[in-house]
This record gives sequence, C-alpha cells and structure tokens, in this order.
Amino acid sequence: MVYLLKDLRLNKYLFKINKKKSILNQNFFIKELKYFYKIKNKKLLENFKKNNNGLEFANKRSFLLDEVIDKCYKEYVIHFDKNIKNFEFSIIATGGFGRKELAPHSDIDILFLHSLKDKKNLKSLVKPILHTLWNLGLRVGYATRTIQECIIYSKKELDVCTSILESRFIVGNKKIYENLMKQYKNKIVERYGKKFIEAIFLETQVIALENNSSGVSVTLKNKTGTEQRDFDQVLISVGRNPNTNGLGLENTKVKINNKGFIISD
Repeated sequence: MVYLLKDLRLNKYLFKINKKKSILNQNFFIKELKYFYKIKNKKLLENFKKNNNGLEFANKRSFLLDEVIDKCYKEYVIHFDKNIKNFEFSIIATGGFGRKELAPHSDIDILFLHSLKDKKNLKSLVKPILHTLWNLGLRVGYATRTIQECIIYSKKELDVCTSILESRFIVGNKKIYENLMKQYKNKIVERYGKKFIEAIFLETQVIALENNSSGVSVTLKNKTGTEQRDFDQVLISVGRNPNTNGLGLENTKVKINNKGFIISD
C-alpha cells in the first residue's frame, strides 16, 4: 500500500510537470507565431502602399493566413493521427478567405471538417488553434462539421451552401475534403442547383420594405409577379448609378466607360 501511494503521488507530480511543460511550449509557439505574422503582415502592407494593388494584397494576405493555420495544424493536430483510429481532420477556408480575397480587417472564416465522434477529442483539437488565432488579434468565424452535417445544413441554409461552394482546402487530410466536394456536387448542386439559383433572386426588384415582429417583410417583384418574404435583416446597397455626368471628367485623365462608370484596375 505504501508503494502504491508513492507511485500515485509520483504520477500526479509527473502529470503536473508535463502539463506545465505543455503550457510553456504552447506559449513559446504563440510568441514565435505572433512575431512571424507581424513581420510578414507588415511587409504586405508596405508592398500594398507601393503598388496600390488591392486584389494582389488580398490574395497574398490569404496565403499568409494559410501559412499561419498550417503552422497551428503542425503544432497541435499531427500527433492525433497516431492516437485516434480512422482519424480524418482538415481545415477549410470559406467566404472571402476561401476566394483568396482577404481584406486587412476581414473576419477569417474557416471550417473544421472532421470524422470524430468524441466531442472531447474535437474540442482538444479546435480550441488551441482558435486561441492561437485570437492571440494574434484575428477575428475568426468558424464551424465544426462532419461531411454529413455539411450536406444537411447545405439543404437547409443558403449561407452554408454558398460557403462550401466557395471553399478552399488549407491543410490536413485532403481526402475528407475531396469526399465532401464529391458529395456536395452529387447531393446539392445536381439536385438543388435550380432551387439554389432561384434563392439568390436573380432579376428581382425590391419594391417595398416593412418592419414586423420577426424582422423585415420584403415585397419582391420579378417576371412571374410579386411575392412577400420575411428576413431577419436587409442590407441596402447604394451607388449603383455612376452619377458622373457634369463632373468634367473629360477634361481630366480619369477614364470612364460607355455607361459612365470610372474605369479602375
């Protein structure tokens, strides 16, 4: 009994030491990653000020965040491959990040695609990655889903459907992502493609808006007639007309097209 008690205390002591080492290693990794991101991001901003090319900047910033996420994956995830059976996990870029159009203060939208049934294992994978990205001062929008969950939500929610359509593989098990895209094509695009396009309301005019208890009631007009739909929020876009008449732009070096819009890069 005495020896057993000693062993027990020793195990607890060793566990505390290993846990402390793990925290110290994680803090060191975050510190190094912060420095890496700060230097790289600074160079991107300097190049943007010189070249004044917004699309190039957004593209390169997306690749910088790819590098950051890749480093996080290698630091926190790789060892799980050996410890969990049938382990499939990858990190996917969605939204503007997926399109490689990441503006300086844009949220980083990512999907943690996985095959894990144990929520504890999933949490232990995702949590340190998110904490590291937050420590870098990044705003992260994220979802954790299996392939089946992605397909189910795509059928119900348009934003999930479009996010997968614009997604891009970053790091991890590429087979699970390829499997997702294969099922997405077969089960969503081919079956619901027409419905999906109709949901975007092409060639539709908003003719009336009215607040109600659930949000905003919108009256829509298209080729088939008028209909009412309820939405949580409505974003109004302005400035669709050029309004360049009478500005005297013909006397400057500013070029406009035949519709009156200013020609830009």
